[in-house]
Amino acid sequence: MLVPVFSILYLILNFFIAAELYIWIRTFRNPFRWKKAKVIFVAGYIILTSLIFAAYFIPDSTAKMVFSRISNYYQGFLINLSMALVGSHILAFILKLCFKKVITKDFFKSGKTKFMAGWICAALAIGFSLYGFVNANNIHVSSYDVNVDKAGEDMKIVLAADTHLGYSIGVRNMKQMVKKINELEPDIVCFAGDIFDNDFDSLDDREGIKKEFLSIKSKYGVYACWGNHDVSDKLFGGFTVNPGGIKKQDERMVEFLKDSGVILLEDEAMEVGDKFTVIGRRDMSKPGTDDEKRMDIFEFEFDKSKLVIDMDHEPAELQETADAGVDLDLCGHTHNGQFFPLTLFIGLMWENPAGYIQKTSTDGQHTMHNIVTEGVGVYGPFMRTFSNSEIVEINVHLNQGG
Repeated sequence: MLVPVFSILYLILNFFIAAELYIWIRTFRNPFRWKKAKVIFVAGYIILTSLIFAAYFIPDSTAKMVFSRISNYYQGFLINLSMALVGSHILAFILKLCFKKVITKDFFKSGKTKFMAGWICAALAIGFSLYGFVNANNIHVSSYDVNVDKAGEDMKIVLAADTHLGYSIGVRNMKQMVKKINELEPDIVCFAGDIFDNDFDSLDDREGIKKEFLSIKSKYGVYACWGNHDVSDKLFGGFTVNPGGIKKQDERMVEFLKDSGVILLEDEAMEVGDKFTVIGRRDMSKPGTDDEKRMDIFEFEFDKSKLVIDMDHEPAELQETADAGVDLDLCGHTHNGQFFPLTLFIGLMWENPAGYIQKTSTDGQHTMHNIVTEGVGVYGPFMRTFSNSEIVEINVHLNQGG
């Protein structure tokens, strides 16, 4: 289990921040130096820090949901505050190194300097966190035009992924998403995995969410595949930290999607209206099967003379998918890093971390269009900095007409 490792790192980070905050509070005048104020600060900080452990260990309940949501918000602020504090130390080191003849050591030791530096760090962390929290709740629409050299009618696809329905994302976010989807008047809607956030019992309003799914208007229907979070697994601060054992879907998730009018494709290919094929892959890392395997893309049978749409949660195996003759490969999973500083490194992990790329088959005879959405919801810290919550509008132009 990775829980002990995450716990130690989490506690070290909190100890560092608590020490920095205590030094800052000591620069305040009365009444902040009173013993009672110190006791209140320490007690409050311990309670806030402990919520992540309470949410992990207590059984499913209203309290678990409340603790999880508060700790997810707190993690976002924690990350931003730690970056501001580390940044202040780096800046101080640079100033000492470059301007040691101009700035004296007493300047950095003075209470006034620490007082002002603390306020600047607090303002940066609060401002950046508010931006991240607000941005995570605002769903954007991205649009791409794709040309496919096949016969058929032009069509509009709406791609969504990573709703992560659970402790952070609920019916309120769903209402906003469905409203934007319907405004686009799609021919087909595709959900590319991570519909749930591991724990089905964490849904805030099951009937309300089901109602929103049923209200999606689409000419050819709503389709979905599984993601790595669509399995039963415990979360520590929004992160899956139990790598051992076989992870399987909760059957209630399957029934919920069926009752919500969503056509779930579990390693299946479906021809729709004799016009195009939709493939739904099981997740690459957590397929939710007893043998933890999923079908190879070359095992699927489909008519290559018609448009072929592939839903695969993780944007991997792009070359194989192009070689198999897929026209549109629709993915999610990456969140485009979701929050700074992960947004700086996500491009090192994936060939296409977000957006649109073309992939040519090995024989050079076929071009596949891969589109990766940044996702609707969040995992872990409830914030999005330098990334967006989004759905994607894909206008497919079939060059050979109908």
